[in-house]
Amino acid sequence: MLDVATEQGVRLVNRDRMWHSTEGLQNWDPVWPDHAIRILPGPSSVWLDARGRQLPAPGLPGYDTLGTLELLLKSRLG
Repeated sequence: MLDVATEQGVRLVNRDRMWHSTEGLQNWDPVWPDHAIRILPGPSSVWLDARGRQLPAPGLPGYDTLGTLELLLKSRLG
């Protein structure tokens, strides 16, 4: 889609960066390896880390994605 946008005259920035989306779920029918489904957080969602603890604000998906990613990585099991 980035190429299509560029062809239409959209100016893209930071194409060399990796963008993390922590609001993803494993896809039950993936199109490619590690294909996930992105979900949008609702106002009453309960977000838990790998150990089942509620995520603290502001590290909530949809608010501070990098903060959420950091919290989730710190709570990894194993």
